[in-house]
Amino acid sequence: MKGKSLRICKRLLRGPRAWYIQHRILRNGGSMPVHSAALASLDYNPTTQVLNIAFNHGGIYAFREVPKEEVKGLLTAESRGRYFVHKIRGRYETEKLSPKASPGGSNH
Repeated sequence: MKGKSLRICKRLLRGPRAWYIQHRILRNGGSMPVHSAALASLDYNPTTQVLNIAFNHGGIYAFREVPKEEVKGLLTAESRGRYFVHKIRGRYETEKLSPKASPGGSNH
């Protein structure tokens, strides 16, 4: 069933409803899973301009004062990981919210 769920998720994030979901997040805030080799999900608050990104490696980071236009670029990029590296990482104040999970399952 996991394969079917992944196909539905890919279709949702790249299909006809993608514009609606992206518009809703940019206008009202919210979170969404991200189909990316590097990024797992993102959450954006347009009022505070805080972008939280959960990475596939397990870490979660908050990026402050990220304008809507930058988040829109991330949501619509062909490669979200590449967009993040070139346009977001190192350009905004960053706070680590969750450490990378260790192989043993505990976060030390």
